[in-house]
Amino acid sequence: MPDELGDWNPALGWHERENVHYNVVREPKLHRTYAGENGSFDPKFGRRTTWLKNSTGWFRSENQVLWLSLPNPRLQITEWIDKAVFVFELSVFPKQKQTLEFVAASPDDRKIDIDLRSSVTWHDMFLDQGPVTNNNTHLLSHIAYSICDTVNLNWSNDEDTVDTIEAVNLGAKGVYSSLIGTLLIVLHTHKAELLSISGAHVRSHAYSDSRVIICRSLFQDSNSESSCPRCACPPSR
Repeated sequence: MPDELGDWNPALGWHERENVHYNVVREPKLHRTYAGENGSFDPKFGRRTTWLKNSTGWFRSENQVLWLSLPNPRLQITEWIDKAVFVFELSVFPKQKQTLEFVAASPDDRKIDIDLRSSVTWHDMFLDQGPVTNNNTHLLSHIAYSICDTVNLNWSNDEDTVDTIEAVNLGAKGVYSSLIGTLLIVLHTHKAELLSISGAHVRSHAYSDSRVIICRSLFQDSNSESSCPRCACPPSR
């Protein structure tokens, strides 16, 4: 392991420490990402630090990058690497925690109709693309901008404006806990609805096996990091 991670478990595979998940990989060909409980990218662990070991030793190729905002989070590793450590840090800011607490206490049960044909087209285009922000870092960013604008106008978002979308197919358990307080466009057979996920939705396994578009304020929150405490990896020596 790198000197900075000297007391960490060096065994191959995933490991967990306080506020950190990390993956030790032998001869990696691609950068690794962190998936949540539904198998989709998890924005809660939004900072990635990457350590690579080549013939000359360990070096840090990434330092707390916002990997969800990268054009390709699973970028190919072109040089020979003997071993890699991909560290994912918890990056849920206090503002987000306050939002979740507020939503749990006072859920917003609005449901707003969204054009079904457009929603189906968006879902097909963005499925398997991961989170896409509207900040011109992805080939579909200009379309993401249009979708975010539609969501913000319909939901009357003044503060936590949506800037990132992700199209997924939910499993049999429906929506999951990390989506509480998040806006979703849910595609039904004859209509599409924009709504906010609450704890009741999670407990009832709502929208199981549904097509959804997840709408987040991820990029906006990441830009607020200067006023928020950072979840630290071991400091460089």
